[in-house]
Amino acid sequence: MFFSIVSFSVIIIAIGGLISALQVANYPIGSTIKHWWQEAVEAWSAAPKNGWLSKKTIRNLSYFLGLDLVVVLALTGLIQPWLFNQNMSGFLLILHMTAAPFFAISLALVALYWSYAQRYSGEKNRLIMKIKLCFWSVLFLGVLVILSSALSMFPVAGSSAQQVLISLHKYGALLLVVIILMHIYYLTLLKIKPAKKAKSKSIK
Repeated sequence: MFFSIVSFSVIIIAIGGLISALQVANYPIGSTIKHWWQEAVEAWSAAPKNGWLSKKTIRNLSYFLGLDLVVVLALTGLIQPWLFNQNMSGFLLILHMTAAPFFAISLALVALYWSYAQRYSGEKNRLIMKIKLCFWSVLFLGVLVILSSALSMFPVAGSSAQQVLISLHKYGALLLVVIILMHIYYLTLLKIKPAKKAKSKSIK
C-alpha cells in the first residue's frame, strides 16, 4: 500500500510538474511531444541509410529504445500496485521480465556511445550541466535497478536482504523515471525553440 501511494503521487507530481514547467517556458506539450516523436521517427527512418550497425544509428536508437522500454517497464511495474494494490504477477510480470534485458542492453549502449559527450569539460552553461548531471544519474540508477533486481533472484542474500534489494529496485526505478522526465525537460529547453508568444493588441 505504501509504495502504491508513494509511486502514484510521485509520478503524478512529476508528470504534472513537467507539463507545467514546459507551459511556463512557452513549450506547448502537444508540439513538444510531436517534435520528439518526429525525432524518433527520423532516427528509425535514417537507420537503413546510415547502416543499422553504424555508430550514429546505434547512438540514436539506443536512446529512443531505452525511453520506450522505460515506459513499458514503468507501466508493467505500476499497473497492479496502483489498481489492485498487489505486486506484479501473471502476464505483466512476464512482459516486465522480457523487457528488462533489452533495457539493460540499451542502457549499456547509451553508456558506451553517449558517455564521452556527457563528460564534464569545464563548460559554464548551467543547462548543459543539468543535462549531464541527469545523464549520469540515469546511468547510476539504471545500474542500481538492474543489479538489485538480478541479485534478488539469486540465492546470494537472505530473506531480509532480498526485501532490501526489492525495495532498492522499486524506489530506484521510481527515482529513475523522475530523473528521465527532468532530462527530457532540459533537453527540450536546449534543442527546441520556444513557441512565439502572441502579441496582445492594445485598445486605443
